[in-house]
Order: sequence, then structure tokens, then C-alpha cells
Amino acid sequence: MASDQKKPFVLIHGGTHGGWCWSRVIPDLQAAGHRVFAPTLTGVGERHHLSGPSVDLNTHIQDVVAVLECEELEQAILVAHSFGGYPMGGAADRVPERISQLIFLDAVIAEDGNAQFDHIPKDVVAKKMATAVEINGAKSFGALSAEFYGVTDPDDIAWVNRRVTPQPAKTYTTPIRLTHPVCNGLSSTYIVCSEPRLTALEHYYGRARQLGMTMMEIATGHDAMVTAPRELAEMLLTIAR
Repeated sequence: MASDQKKPFVLIHGGTHGGWCWSRVIPDLQAAGHRVFAPTLTGVGERHHLSGPSVDLNTHIQDVVAVLECEELEQAILVAHSFGGYPMGGAADRVPERISQLIFLDAVIAEDGNAQFDHIPKDVVAKKMATAVEINGAKSFGALSAEFYGVTDPDDIAWVNRRVTPQPAKTYTTPIRLTHPVCNGLSSTYIVCSEPRLTALEHYYGRARQLGMTMMEIATGHDAMVTAPRELAEMLLTIAR
């Protein structure tokens, strides 16, 4: 990558969401001169029809790796929201040479041998699995209402609720396998969505501090890309600089 080129962003959505959730953030990143990729992971969003028994966490890791490799990206800035921290962690483990920074947006942090559900409070897991249905021969759990993610505006709640889809359960129950330390030596920043804080993520806030990540806060709910897109974009650009 030429020194005067701005680093590309790869935005990784959280559970039950899709690439659509970044649509309010992307224009500001592009206006600042960055190429932006917001892939939808297999089995959700507009790729919901691809859900099935073979879709697990490794599928989602490969989704991210494929974008980096097929687009021949270098010095990419990866931004992961919520569940997206696990696919991002897997990609950083496999192809760190294509990545310059990791940004965790109220996200989980991959730990070798652990699955997504291992550090989620049991009541939240039970609430998710109570909605599980069989889709294409595999279990998927339904999306919680947008209010759970800190969305308060009625129009935004309706917008999110129309678009979320069930999440393939194996993406949350498959343990991740890392061959390098967490974050693989890459510069890492953690952004806490602080108003309100999501109790289910307190473990990861502490983990980020233990790992020595740069800590930042944005005063909005969990779905910051929906509720505070301009503020979030500016924060991402500041980190990129």
C-alpha cells in the first residue's frame, strides 16, 4: 500500500445483524477517503437463506478472511461489533499480515478454546435459546428486540427489528482455536458503549484492560452504529489517524 493511501476499513457486524447495520457509518468513512467493506456473515441478513448444519464460527471467520484476501487488502482496520469480536479474532490469528489495527466496539474478545456462550450470563443464553428454531436442518436463535441493544428511537427500533434475522446457533457454541496470543500483536482499541452499559459484556471490558488495549467510551447504547453513527465514525477516524 502506498504511504499516501488511507487504510481500508472492514466492519464486522454482531449477532443477528448484517452488513446493513453499518449503513449510517459508512458514508463518513468514505468521505474521509477510506475504502469500506461491510460483509454480511453467512446465515444472517441477506445471506439468511444460507443457514444450515455446516455454518459455525469457523464459517464466519472464513467470511472475514475471504474479504481480506479476495479484495487483496493491506493494513486493514478491522472493526468488530458485539459477536463480531470472535470472527475478527480468528481472522487476526490467521492473516495478521493484512491487518494494521483491531477495534472492538462493545465486542467480545476471542479466547482460545472458548465459545461465544462461555462468557455470556446463563440467563441471557437461556433467553436466546428459548427462541431457537430449526432452519435448513440446523438450530438458529431469534433476534432480541432492538430495545435490548439500547435503541430507543421508535423509528430506529422498527428499522432494526425489520432487518435482524435468526443466528445460526453453532456460531455461538463452536470453540475458537487460536494459534497465537489474543490480538496476535496487533494494535487494539476497545470502545465501550456506556449509556447504557450492557451487563453481559462486563467480562470483556475487564479482559480488554488486562490485555492493555486502549480504552475509549461512546455515550450511547450497544448498537452505536444505529444510535450514534456520526459520533462513532469520527471516533473510528480518530483511531485510524
